[in-house]
Amino acid sequence: MSSSDLEEILNTRLFDAIKNKPNAVNSELALRGIQMTLNEIKQYNLNSADHDGKKFISALVLVKLEEEAPTGSSNINLFNYGIELIRLEPELKDLVTEVCDSILVSELSETINEVEALKWCIEGAKFKKASGKYLSGHDLGFVNITEILWTKSESLSINCNASELLTTLDFLLSAQRDANFDDLETLILTIGGIAINYIEDKNNLDGLGNENTQKDIQEAHRILDYLQQFKIDDADFRQEIAESRQKCIQIEPQIINIPNPMQFIDIPRDMNVDLSNIAIKYIPNLRFEITDQNIIYAYRWPNFQVSLHKAIYKNKVVTIKKYSEVANDSDIERINKEIKIYQVLSENRNFSNCFLEYFGTYLEQNGSINMVMEYQKETLALKINNMAAAQEGIARSETMIGTIFLTLITSFALMKNLGIIHGDIKPENFLVDENFNLKIIDFNISMVKNTDFINSAQQIPKSVGNVGFRAPELEDAFNEGLKQTNVNPEKSDVFSLGLVLLNFLTLEAVIGLNSTNKNPILMKKISELPIRWTQDLLKNMLQANPNNRTTFTQSLNFIPPSATPSIPR
Repeated sequence: MSSSDLEEILNTRLFDAIKNKPNAVNSELALRGIQMTLNEIKQYNLNSADHDGKKFISALVLVKLEEEAPTGSSNINLFNYGIELIRLEPELKDLVTEVCDSILVSELSETINEVEALKWCIEGAKFKKASGKYLSGHDLGFVNITEILWTKSESLSINCNASELLTTLDFLLSAQRDANFDDLETLILTIGGIAINYIEDKNNLDGLGNENTQKDIQEAHRILDYLQQFKIDDADFRQEIAESRQKCIQIEPQIINIPNPMQFIDIPRDMNVDLSNIAIKYIPNLRFEITDQNIIYAYRWPNFQVSLHKAIYKNKVVTIKKYSEVANDSDIERINKEIKIYQVLSENRNFSNCFLEYFGTYLEQNGSINMVMEYQKETLALKINNMAAAQEGIARSETMIGTIFLTLITSFALMKNLGIIHGDIKPENFLVDENFNLKIIDFNISMVKNTDFINSAQQIPKSVGNVGFRAPELEDAFNEGLKQTNVNPEKSDVFSLGLVLLNFLTLEAVIGLNSTNKNPILMKKISELPIRWTQDLLKNMLQANPNNRTTFTQSLNFIPPSATPSIPR
């Protein structure tokens, strides 16, 4: 099997599926198809809901990529089309694997750039994981990469300098973690030993050398950060790393640096919203049919009942959030605040954030308040549970993860700059559709700047549901029986969102890891994530000390543009 077999399927079955669809993109693809160049095909951005179009263009990219290989590093991310095609057409798995393996072998046989070679190996590893298939190109990559690393090791043993050492450690770590090369223990012990000797000699950690040496403890911390991330069974080596770290801390604690800001989606500044000046948008009571049969969910606050119902509004499926048995003015004020938050966020919604569409509110004669908003049928909590039970997590691509992370964090950054703090971030408070578009819900305990707090907050939110996802400064205060504590509301939300993202990545329970004394366990779990930038991001979002934790806007700097190719930045 080869690209010619895939080309035959492309020109028959996949072509037939798109040729009669009234879509300008599909019409162009159907008209020119295989005659297009790879660069022309790359210009297309297909709607995520158009599965037939996605299958056609994914197959087309693979056919052209094999035809034009080797093409170099500019087309490395196109391997994702193979993963996508397998997801959409599982029966093509063997054929797509043959084509992708052929591409990988061609690229690795021709490249002389070590960074480019490693990038192709990483893409091969992602494809192997998604498909569960063997790739001979991945084995070829292992041979090439280990030869490069032994050459680097020999050079460092003769003349070790920090710049070359850090570059080599980064390369070696990426080979083990990102390219999924397992048989690297001898290389890790060799290069790791050189690194530890370098740290101890340069900084005189044993006190046996020259006290006047030019120490650089922060550089030593950076080197140890790499060493601690390697998966290795050698207990003596791990003990050496721990002892070196302790010696460095005694001289100078590590300083956490935030990356230089990148150019991201514009997030307006200083837009603190004044809810008192916002008039609630009311709509006529169209006699929506709200019955026990169409109820989605219900719960009770101390003085009123809340229920969510599925209904139809202007030919759209919507959710109606019904507040009933509302007895006093303070409860009405709380409800109105939540409605106004939904309304403000709806006015700011676009493709780059996760805000629900709000249609309006209507009142009933029995005193109930009914908010009409966009409908999504599934919570992220349920989605994660289903994925974990079915072992469906392996097919998630880096671009999918990057897009979800970027839109979520961008949303909370925008909320913060509007002066809105969610206060109850957990998987249950996100809705998700079949294409993994997420929406933020449930603002009933949210805080608004200059109304509920100024720059910090004292009152601990009384959110029972947030147990397991609240920040350590709140968790510790709860455990100590405190009713008030000084917190930075944004930094607390950053931690909660970081824990949700970790839950989504690992599909494993994270409840119980949100206290200060469990933070080392949390950091170890993060260090095992397969995508490097997600490690860097979550290590900064999930710092136990809120002073060391990034803000939402700072967190965006860890998501590389290559992980979100469909979002302009």
